[in-house]
Amino acid sequence: MKGKGKIVKRSVLPLLFLMLCLFLMPISANAASKVKLNKASLTLTVGKTSTLKISGTSSTVKWSSSKKSVATVTAKGVVKGVSAGSATIKAKVNGKTYSCKVTVKNANATAKSLKFKTSDGGVFIAGTSTAKVSFKLSKTSTNVVVSIKSSSGTTVYKKTYSKCTSGTTYSFTWDGKKSSGSAASAGTYTVSVKAGSKTTTSSSLVIKKQVFAGGTGSKSNPFQVSTLAQFLKIPEYNGYYFKQTANINGGLQVISGFFSSDNLFTGTYDGNGKTISNLIIQDSSRDEIALFGGVGANGVIKRLTLSDITVIGTYSTACLVATNYGNITDCVVKDCSVTSTGRYTGILCMKNMEGGTVSGCTVTGCVSSVSNSNWGTVRNGGLANSNYGKMIDCTISDCSIKVVSRATADFYVSGLVANNKGTLMNSGATGMEVATSGSGKWYVGGICALNEGVVSGCYFTGSASNDGIGVNNGTYIQ
Repeated sequence: MKGKGKIVKRSVLPLLFLMLCLFLMPISANAASKVKLNKASLTLTVGKTSTLKISGTSSTVKWSSSKKSVATVTAKGVVKGVSAGSATIKAKVNGKTYSCKVTVKNANATAKSLKFKTSDGGVFIAGTSTAKVSFKLSKTSTNVVVSIKSSSGTTVYKKTYSKCTSGTTYSFTWDGKKSSGSAASAGTYTVSVKAGSKTTTSSSLVIKKQVFAGGTGSKSNPFQVSTLAQFLKIPEYNGYYFKQTANINGGLQVISGFFSSDNLFTGTYDGNGKTISNLIIQDSSRDEIALFGGVGANGVIKRLTLSDITVIGTYSTACLVATNYGNITDCVVKDCSVTSTGRYTGILCMKNMEGGTVSGCTVTGCVSSVSNSNWGTVRNGGLANSNYGKMIDCTISDCSIKVVSRATADFYVSGLVANNKGTLMNSGATGMEVATSGSGKWYVGGICALNEGVVSGCYFTGSASNDGIGVNNGTYIQ
């Protein structure tokens, strides 16, 4: 009995071991089957992220990307799209590797703040100018294509950015040449930015042929004017900068002048101390006749001399400017004749409006006359017919200011300003003839015929029925 008991005890041990193995094996198999990657494939756009996760284990996961230029992955499984393409993200844990195929698509981004303009702010002149292209994308995108296209839609120049980050400004300078190296012809061009499937197009930029002696019309590089033909091109480029580089003799050519109170000159004309001479300015279809019919608030005319100019009008006439809202400075008008068969005449300026400034100008050896046969108020002033703005440090000498009336009306005649409602300061008239003839009610003053503004530090010498102010309803400081 003892021997049989011992045999039983020894036979139980292997059986217990076998049972234990059978019990443990399913647990290991189940644990292994629970480890998995949450995604087998993933689609991202450039710049976007998504997190991959391994479940079923607490062991450390080692992450890697087969192509970091397309997609990257962090130690925590955060995948980021870098550029369009495909890559495989791998997760290695417990000696086993799990994979996720990542497809990165380009972001469909719009171009914000897209600008296409000349580098110096002037006109794009073929063969001379350069243009700056700048833009920002609404989203980060790769393989961004920037194209400069003609009005027919033909791409003349193209630039590709491998990657553009959202919110960052990208720019380049275009020299006006095609990708082939030849110059783009005159015409209208636009810039388009394509990011993904989105295309944004800029406003147009016009390339023009050079019609002046040089320049682009910018402040730093003004258009150079050296002939009358070039001078007469100014209305086509209103708002730009001009500089006269030679004296211009008009050869008694008849022109109508340009601009008006309804179409004001808004650029800057620098006479550069040069002269425009021997012109006849005449156009019976226009009410305002002068070399510059109207100058806007931003308009400037400076350092220009007019000599031997004849102006003939039927209503309002002047030699340099008819209606001024801008700035006229250091200009000279000499040996000129201004005639009106209508109502208003001034040699330098017919009407200086509120906000307008005339300073440092000189008039000498001129004749201004009005021969009126219509009803209505008539005014003739040496420097200006009417002043509502500022006239400072101006002089007029050896001129004749005449009105011949063939109607019953009110007539205002003066050596400096016929009707002053603004400020007239430190200005004077010498050697003047202020003459009147005919019926009507006359207001004559060497300085002003009628003052309803401020007159200070002004003087008059010559022949006039009144050397000072005809009617003073304002402030007169002698």
